[in-house]
Amino acid sequence: MTNHVQWDPLYSVGNEDVDNQNKAILAQCNALGDIAGKPGLEAQQLYRAAFEELLTSVRENFATEETLLSSAAHLELDELRDARDEFETLTADIVTTDNFEMSEIQRFMTLWWIGHLIDSTKRYHALVEK
Repeated sequence: MTNHVQWDPLYSVGNEDVDNQNKAILAQCNALGDIAGKPGLEAQQLYRAAFEELLTSVRENFATEETLLSSAAHLELDELRDARDEFETLTADIVTTDNFEMSEIQRFMTLWWIGHLIDSTKRYHALVEK
């Protein structure tokens, strides 16, 4: 079973660019769920392509967040970098179709991203309050 998550205004970090990236990433996670429910080789190929697009979007989001936090010399920049490194390790070495079903990967990606959104919200609200 896959997880589909809709954008919640509580996920907003208060930066339109980052929020739009996060909305797009959630939509991509949901699209993975739609593909994961389909059988066959074509679905697997579509899934791999969609997963690679998702990884690209996530990397762009991390770069955007890092730029914003760097420009403010924010103390939580190291935490963001740690999250990015964790994500890279997980998606490169562990969360693969060699180890998991497509639906399990989609569920992981969705839940991991929600956790990141919640952490990002805290990070950015602290930045805005300063």
